[in-house]
Amino acid sequence: MELILTKTLDLPQHPDGLVITGNSVWISGGKNGKLERYKKSASPEVMADKSISEISGADGGITRHGNTFYAATAKERILSRIDPATGLKEDILDLKTLHGGNYSGGIRARNSIVNDLAWHADTLWVAVEAGYSSCILQIDVDNKKILQGFWSPGPKPMGLDFDVDGKRLWVVEGRSNSLVDLDTKGKWLGTEAKIPISAVRSLSIDHNNNFWTADAHDARIYCIKKED
Repeated sequence: MELILTKTLDLPQHPDGLVITGNSVWISGGKNGKLERYKKSASPEVMADKSISEISGADGGITRHGNTFYAATAKERILSRIDPATGLKEDILDLKTLHGGNYSGGIRARNSIVNDLAWHADTLWVAVEAGYSSCILQIDVDNKKILQGFWSPGPKPMGLDFDVDGKRLWVVEGRSNSLVDLDTKGKWLGTEAKIPISAVRSLSIDHNNNFWTADAHDARIYCIKKED
């Protein structure tokens, strides 16, 4: 599989978290620490729509479930729930307190970092960077429980999201700057492709199965298409 860069969009600030929904680009963190929505235009510019909520420090990614957003702080590993209609933010879970199997040590390790979030099958999926204990966790948020965990494809899982049919979990591995596909139990499905930008941060897959990601060094996001 080859990854082809198809579009570049310029943002007014660097995104720490990224969600693509329809014609909207949602980002978190950046310079002002807010969850913001931008409208995609035909040109490479992204026009500001509205600022939703101040979530200062929420640099550990965002994800969306229905009309609700979830955001996390990278180092503190605090999960928040955000209502974009009202702008209300509620801290709901300290991820460091979770236990469950061999993989919970990754999220509880002193220097571990939450890099990205995804929502699938009514559960939260978390990319945890913890050196060679880096892992992917599936979490039941309401019951504050780790349902399963498995090793990350590499030591720096910088982004994750599910494809449209929900059968493949795609993970951005930052050390090799590659995109890897796993099944929902963590088994590698055979794909590993180099991403054509230098320092990947976050991942969101749109309804056409295009990959959207950001560069950690600038304020651009990129649309990438896979070709077999």
